[in-house]
Amino acid sequence: MLPVIEHEGCATCGLWKCPQVPGAGPDRADVVIVGEAPGDREVEWGEPFVGRAGKLLNMLLEKAGLARHECYTTNAVLCRPVPHREPRADELRACRPRLLEETRARQPRIVVAMGNAALRSLLDRYTFATKISDYRGGIEWCEAVGAYMIPTYPPAALFRKPELIRDIMRDLRRVAQFLRDPAAVLPDPSIVTGIEYRVFRDRDELLGELGAVAPDRVAVDVETSSKDEVLSLALSWQPGRAWVLPRHLLADPVVVSALNRWLSERCLVGHNLKFDLRHLWRIGMRDLRTGLDSMLMHYTLDERQGVHGLKYLAREYLRAPDYEAEIAPYMKQGMETCPEELLYRYNAIDASCTIALVPVLEREMDNNARRVLRELLIPASDVLARMEETGIEVDVPYLQALEGQLSEELGKLAEQCRQAAGCDFNPASPKQVAQVLFDRLGLPAGPDRSTEEDELLRLKDLHPLPGLLLEYRDRQKFLSTYVRGLLARRDGQNRVHTTFNLHGTVTGRLSSSNPNLQNIGRNAEARNMFRATSEGGWTLVEGDMSQAEVRVLAYYSQDPALLEAIANTDVHTMTARLMFGRDDITKESPERQAAKHLTFGVIYGMSPQGLAEELGCSEDEAAELIRRWFSAFPKAREWILATQEQAVETACVSTPLGRVRRFGLVTWDAAPEVRRQAVNAPIQSLASDVTLKALIQMGRELWACDSTRLLLTVHDSILLETREDPREVAAWVKARMMQAAEWLGVPWDVEVKTGTKWGDMHVVED
Repeated sequence: MLPVIEHEGCATCGLWKCPQVPGAGPDRADVVIVGEAPGDREVEWGEPFVGRAGKLLNMLLEKAGLARHECYTTNAVLCRPVPHREPRADELRACRPRLLEETRARQPRIVVAMGNAALRSLLDRYTFATKISDYRGGIEWCEAVGAYMIPTYPPAALFRKPELIRDIMRDLRRVAQFLRDPAAVLPDPSIVTGIEYRVFRDRDELLGELGAVAPDRVAVDVETSSKDEVLSLALSWQPGRAWVLPRHLLADPVVVSALNRWLSERCLVGHNLKFDLRHLWRIGMRDLRTGLDSMLMHYTLDERQGVHGLKYLAREYLRAPDYEAEIAPYMKQGMETCPEELLYRYNAIDASCTIALVPVLEREMDNNARRVLRELLIPASDVLARMEETGIEVDVPYLQALEGQLSEELGKLAEQCRQAAGCDFNPASPKQVAQVLFDRLGLPAGPDRSTEEDELLRLKDLHPLPGLLLEYRDRQKFLSTYVRGLLARRDGQNRVHTTFNLHGTVTGRLSSSNPNLQNIGRNAEARNMFRATSEGGWTLVEGDMSQAEVRVLAYYSQDPALLEAIANTDVHTMTARLMFGRDDITKESPERQAAKHLTFGVIYGMSPQGLAEELGCSEDEAAELIRRWFSAFPKAREWILATQEQAVETACVSTPLGRVRRFGLVTWDAAPEVRRQAVNAPIQSLASDVTLKALIQMGRELWACDSTRLLLTVHDSILLETREDPREVAAWVKARMMQAAEWLGVPWDVEVKTGTKWGDMHVVED
């Protein structure tokens, strides 16, 4: 029977009668590890961090050069919340005096806060806004325990997100380094609080200084208003030092011309430099190009989403304290509301951090990372920036007519939903939908009474209403996100300007945002929202890599039957003949679409159950179809299995162009998902990069051309507009896209179309 620890806070805590687990470890410990709350296994064993999570912690500590038996472990609350949940704010407050007393008694040099609850207790901040993800990567003095604190994720988080092992290991290695040499880990205030920056207000003073310095690299950072106007420009070529140029100087043609010449002679550095370049081009610095980009450099090292922000990397790599807090209120209102001196200081720090990051990241990059940066990311950045600047015209009369048509259609669908339900309700309200489906109609509800798409699909065959709701939501999203969204986002020339994200996916495939044009449907209704420029005789030209991912699978596997099918017939047609046991199926046959589902289902590891749902057949039939596909293409099956095993063994896969997909900790329960992604990643990545290489080459050739220009790229296609002969441009597009794939040595094809509206284009025959 464990002794019960009673503290003055226990009387006010609702957990007092729950099972309790005391801290464990030496009376004096350099490292104290604080978790969130005990779990079932901790209660059973009477010690924190045991069971699966405990084994993980032991392994992580050992890899970091730390010994578990030398660390003291405890939790933010000693009692096990029943049922299991995250401790509430009142429970953390009640147990905090005990936690602080217990921690101080160990006289630690450093405390590791593992999880949100531990962080909130040690900082005495209990809101959900205090999240470990906003603090990890840093180290700060915790006055309450008289020691430094490093926040990180708890080991149990790896069961949900295995890729977090990179972050936890980095933090624990920082703990070990702190014990050896605190100065190497502690925050470096010089880059922020000690920054020296100079604000230029006189043209001649700036021009004189420009002529006196000639650094090899210069980091630039532009601050903009809520209306996308340039407010200031910071330049830095030495960490901790910067120049700032206010907007009045950037409106001076003499200054702009001098800066354009001076900067174009240097290696231009930025963090998401594509953004800064577009604004610098707009004010007249048209000769500037990307030299290095610290955001893209980090992306080659860590392909996860959401970890490439400048503030995050400054904290992670430069030990910079948070310098955004004082300016955060102005970001919401618009940076034009920020006091000038505060704005200029912030601008200077951004540029200083950027120039400081570059050599640090260069040291971490291997040859693969350098190749991806040099051959793909840097050249693509300039081409995409030019496309973002150009934008694409939307057909305003068509959008306005579509808005009225969809509003009427939604009204009719809403009425059909009410008739199917037999009562009046709002089909746009999830709460009301749940009440109708589960209470009034008695349809089987999931554990959380969800009305999300997957739940409605599950209920679709049980009653007409779920199907009508799916249709209603689909049309409502199309109206609000695209029709009204595009009307709201168009500029004075009726053009919309998306942002292409080179760092937005783990596979390297491009994404886009504000607005997202990667998700535009392939149907004419959606694509006819976009058109060639209406004045000046422009025509759209689109090149589309045919079956690119299947061809990439053929390249990897070198399956003779797959190569022959690609060269002589059509993979989906051949698959359809296998599925249906008929030789008369052609490209035009309806059975080909089902075959396409099978081919991509196999490539991306779809289960028989998933394929059965796609095809509307039994699981046994789906399993037999998968078996037939593998039987027809045995080398493809061998490559898939070998790639899956390699991923489980090494926790990564790579492509011939240097892309790497890292999976983090591959636990037994994570292995099935790793196997699926192990096939998906190299195929999707290489297919995407073939298109990207074509885009880069076309962008280089069109850079000085004013009669043909790139507009969009969507997955394996590239869209342009031209005032030249569209058939000649179509032939050029096809040639460049074919050339980008030549090195693969597999049969390749590109379909090219032309027209004035994107949804109404016609194939150009060779």
